[in-house]
Amino acid sequence: MVISWVDDCRYFGTNDLLKQYEKDIVSHCKCTLEGEAKEFVSIQINNQLDKGILELTQEDYWVKAVERFKEFLPADGPKERKVPLSPADERMLVEPSEAEMKEAEHLPYPNLLGVCQYPSSFSRLEMRYAMSVLSRHRTKWSINHFKILVKALEYGFTTRKMGLRYTANLSEKELNVLVGYADSGFSVPRSQGCRLVMMNGAAISLTSKRHTTTDDSTTSAELTECYLCSCDIVGFRELMAEVGLKQEDPTIIYQDNQSAIKIAMNRGSLAKKTRATEIRVFSVRNKIEDMKVVPIYLETTRMLADLGTKALDPKLFCALRDVMCGYAKKGILDKG
Repeated sequence: MVISWVDDCRYFGTNDLLKQYEKDIVSHCKCTLEGEAKEFVSIQINNQLDKGILELTQEDYWVKAVERFKEFLPADGPKERKVPLSPADERMLVEPSEAEMKEAEHLPYPNLLGVCQYPSSFSRLEMRYAMSVLSRHRTKWSINHFKILVKALEYGFTTRKMGLRYTANLSEKELNVLVGYADSGFSVPRSQGCRLVMMNGAAISLTSKRHTTTDDSTTSAELTECYLCSCDIVGFRELMAEVGLKQEDPTIIYQDNQSAIKIAMNRGSLAKKTRATEIRVFSVRNKIEDMKVVPIYLETTRMLADLGTKALDPKLFCALRDVMCGYAKKGILDKG
């Protein structure tokens, strides 16, 4: 398997295949083999095959980011932050007045936002919600908006040694098996949803964004996110089958809304008020009938996708983050 990125590529395989590939690529292409990669597009790769561990971090990236924006940080360095966006800070993110925008126009809000967004796409998936909310003010910001964004930078630096930690030390039923989580808050005009797919102890994808359609109830919002998650999962199942890791059983989609699960599992007709979501519901039902996915209820306090629907208090945020990123076992959520 070869993954190309502009003029660089990483390749994987058995020892014999690697030797054959290196021999063929050098003889047919003008290229340089630079040996084992320890970093790729700023992602530091810690691959411990003997322990069955793969860890992806961006520690150096956050150090350089803090150095770049140090003039906006305290003189003694970044403050320690446990969350990228607190519930109190989220409530302060209101539309700024013209005077507030004029006062803050010299602050590099878009530049800092881009710096924080980049790792949230690779190794810091738990920051996706914060980046989704803060990006809504890319063109209109105040001094308060910028201060809140600086807190996200400080969070990234505080937790710079963390990333995504995958492990092969799992039971046969868990190894190379996909698991989905889907959750959505209900809001007007559009709800904020989050869906993520886990495999081998950590997330392999996470999306946190507003729905493109308007939901008329919490159940409708949850069904929308379940549908979107089922589409992601079908894509991953097909990819896994292509590389020889076919998913034999239906992929679980954990949800914390019983009504949405009952509607998805019910083969009967829909009520009049739910006809607006009819096509998406039928799509989910078809995937369930084809044994591709199955929705399962999970308590809200253990719902990992809650990370992408709203700002959380530090205790719950850290507990969910550590499980989602592979730094804690699921059992930690069962203890409170």
